[in-house]
Amino acid sequence: MSRFKFIDIGINLTDPMFRGIYRGVQKHQDDLQDVIGRAVEIGVKKFMITGGNLQDSKDALHLAQTNDAPWCGVKSTHAGSKYIRTAFPTKKKWESGHCLKDRNEPCHIIQILEIMSAVRDEDPLELANTLYNNTIKVFFPGI
Repeated sequence: MSRFKFIDIGINLTDPMFRGIYRGVQKHQDDLQDVIGRAVEIGVKKFMITGGNLQDSKDALHLAQTNDAPWCGVKSTHAGSKYIRTAFPTKKKWESGHCLKDRNEPCHIIQILEIMSAVRDEDPLELANTLYNNTIKVFFPGI
């Protein structure tokens, strides 16, 4: 048994191969949901979904909305970074009132909302309410 408790596995779930498409030709049935289902069955709890260009970001957004909520840091090289309006002061070492550089903090979720609402051309508050209500339905159905 491994001494490591957590392992990150990176995979581009927006790749057409998960839709059964190889080099532009449909080779087999779409199996994206089966791949995600198997990952969840073996214990994968969270997915970090990003896109390398605007279309990949839209595909990743759809994937996130139909499977799990997106939550990741956004670098200046990410396609959606141009939509971010909220910035947080950062430091390399912890200091009160600052985020740690390159660390995903809960406050950064607003940046994901800004990207999602811009790409979808939706009101951020309406989208936030929809995401909140979906979260309650999926993770806290008894409330």
